[in-house]
This record gives sequence, C-alpha cells and structure tokens, in this order.
Amino acid sequence: MTVATTFVFVEMTRINVLEHNLPLPRASRRFLEEVVRHRLDVLAAAVWLCGVFLLLVGRYGDALFA
Repeated sequence: MTVATTFVFVEMTRINVLEHNLPLPRASRRFLEEVVRHRLDVLAAAVWLCGVFLLLVGRYGDALFA
C-alpha cells in the first residue's frame, strides 16, 4: 500500500507543478519546476522506497530469509 500511495503522490505532485496548479510564490514555483525538470522528485521517491524496503528487511529479515 505504501508503494502505491508513494507513486500516486509523486505523480500527482509532478503534474500539479508542471501545470501550475499549486498556489505557490514565484520563487518556490521556479525551484519546484527545476526539481521536476531534473527528475529529482523521482530520485527522492526512489530513496524513500529504498528506505522503506530496508526498514522492512531490518524488521522482518529473519522471517523473510528463514
């Protein structure tokens, strides 16, 4: 469930930034457009999902590999 929610949140945020649907100050909007243009939002989502995976393996690793 966390993975699906993460994908939906990242893509909806990406679309809203590109379509100028967020009521943000001009400087914040430019910054987010640069983040999206350089695909750093996708990198942040990948880091987040890797962190979730590592937490799951750390917590339930014995049961997973038994």
